[in-house]
Amino acid sequence: MIKEENRKGFTLAEVLITLAIIGVVAVMTIPTLIKKYEQKVTITKLKHTYSLLNQAYKLSVVDNGELHDWNLTTTSEPVQYVKKYWFPYFKGAKLCETYSDCGYTKPRPWNKPSGIVSQEDVTGTTARSAFILQDGTVISFRIPPKNQSELSPKINIDINGGKLPNVAGKDYFFLGVNEKGVFPLYADYTQEKIEKLCKDETTASSCFAKIVNDGWQIKSDYPW
Repeated sequence: MIKEENRKGFTLAEVLITLAIIGVVAVMTIPTLIKKYEQKVTITKLKHTYSLLNQAYKLSVVDNGELHDWNLTTTSEPVQYVKKYWFPYFKGAKLCETYSDCGYTKPRPWNKPSGIVSQEDVTGTTARSAFILQDGTVISFRIPPKNQSELSPKINIDINGGKLPNVAGKDYFFLGVNEKGVFPLYADYTQEKIEKLCKDETTASSCFAKIVNDGWQIKSDYPW
């Protein structure tokens, strides 16, 4: 028979202290792990969408001629422009006639990091048209009005569509297109200017350019 004084075990106090330590460690580490996972997913989806856009552009050039021949200023409807020059080159995509077709609950679903609501519509206006990809990414085009001298559209991409956070620099990014193809908006700015615009909570307009310039990484100085 084992004597009482020889039994080994943990007291209730010791168990509670151990659980408390585990809880503290979890509270400290889980948010970091979640953040790193979200950033990894963001990079993967950005790369994929960026590649698809450039592939589509090249195919459209083959079919429709160079970008300067696409004649934006005489396009009567943005949806017609998107239907002709972009939409056919995305397998399984769905054209969004309304913002709800793209999975949003309001026409202007995006925010700046400061909380300011972006004044950019998803689609369904005289200057906007959009479609949603099979993976839920929304690609929205702003077509220059006829009375403007812009030669190319601006492209917004939301890598998870109507899902939150719908914030610039987190899941909502800005691109442009020129004769060479699709590129991160403001990629031609100096690195200093790119850093400043990305960290500006009222714009966050160059964050995609920062990610690309940083070697397709979200570094510790990125305003996440």
